[in-house]
Amino acid sequence: MAISVVTLNIEGDQHFDRFVPVINRINPEVICFQEIFAADLPGLAIQLGFSLGQYEFLPMTSIDEPNPYSISPRGPWGVALFSHLDHEEYSHHYYKGVGNIPKFSTPNSVDRGILMGKFYSRSGQLMSIGTTHFTWTGDGESSEEQARDFAELKKQVADFPSHVLCGDFNSARGKETFSQFESIYIDGLPKNITTTIDGSLHHAGALELVVDTVFYQEPYDIEVLGMLEGVSDHKGISFLVHSA
Repeated sequence: MAISVVTLNIEGDQHFDRFVPVINRINPEVICFQEIFAADLPGLAIQLGFSLGQYEFLPMTSIDEPNPYSISPRGPWGVALFSHLDHEEYSHHYYKGVGNIPKFSTPNSVDRGILMGKFYSRSGQLMSIGTTHFTWTGDGESSEEQARDFAELKKQVADFPSHVLCGDFNSARGKETFSQFESIYIDGLPKNITTTIDGSLHHAGALELVVDTVFYQEPYDIEVLGMLEGVSDHKGISFLVHSA
């Protein structure tokens, strides 16, 4: 039996009124958020129908001061998983930094990590689903910093069992870094989807860049149910995780 998932970069505290009603209508079994503040976890949990203990947070940085990137100074910021499903312990895997929550100064002054969950489907199958917010370049192009961080990520996931990894990868499909991910994963987003940037909400407007996706390894398979538009500056992805 499949597990239903939504992944979305929520852009901090700017779009709750947009994405909360949409996610509640979909009612996924697992939610993967990027760019979420720790301070917002309890309130979002209530709005999305979760209780304490049904979410996990991986901190990447602490945003404590006004900055040129229009990110609210509201403290620890990172990625999170929410789920009603039974699960084993969550695990944190940093491929840049060690989780000391450095103070934010630029988009790449932060730690980077994978937040991994092992969830039991309704039929009792154990499935490994994780999320990350990969190294930033600003224009979807590859960079030396991305290459370095990918090399460390690759070392870490080599010890994981087969898994699904979704999120915002900050590298466009067709570019070198994205292709590096495809050397160890299968890209689950259909090729007819040509952007995951929501031009109506992103500060740069419409960009033909696929930077958010669902990577997976066999024996898993991914069924994309739809793209969520008008919910944040990035589009969300609603999908099913199947396992043989």
